[in-house]
Amino acid sequence: IINCYFKTNERCFKYPSLIKSGVVLGKQSDLIHTYITKSENGQDQKYTATSKSDGEAANTRFNSYPTSPENRVMIHHALRRSGVGDAEVNIATSLPVSEYYFNDGPNKALIEQKTVNVMIPVVSSINEKCANIVSSKVYPESVSAWIDFLLDENGDYRVSSSKPSVIIDIGGRTTDTAKILDG
Repeated sequence: IINCYFKTNERCFKYPSLIKSGVVLGKQSDLIHTYITKSENGQDQKYTATSKSDGEAANTRFNSYPTSPENRVMIHHALRRSGVGDAEVNIATSLPVSEYYFNDGPNKALIEQKTVNVMIPVVSSINEKCANIVSSKVYPESVSAWIDFLLDENGDYRVSSSKPSVIIDIGGRTTDTAKILDG
């Protein structure tokens, strides 16, 4: 189970990112978590974000997940859950360090694919409002974790940034490390 974290209005959200293809109705409230977006073949596809860990949820630990419709739907689901489903938003997402960097620099092709994927529209199957993503930036996961640790909710430093730091980010299918040099 991969968890999503969102800070908005000094509240933090955490929940499993479980998704199923199609409309899955286990209880009446499940319909509000059903979305429509383009699948890999360009056709409209329904996906249901669910909190049920019943073995039927899709495995999101596959290599193309960051550029998949499932990832896109989970981003919109998280935005709705955090209370900004009807807003214009600028978002930051991440990739594992091993995927973000390629040879001696950023993996521009994958970063662009992730950015384009996030910008593809997602709509609620029952016409609930979904966020309008106006821009998307992609960062390496462990560096993002370091910035989240370094800065508090007001953007002030929690700890000194002048000392070297090592960040270990254990995720759903990767473990990333990043060394931040002095200064």
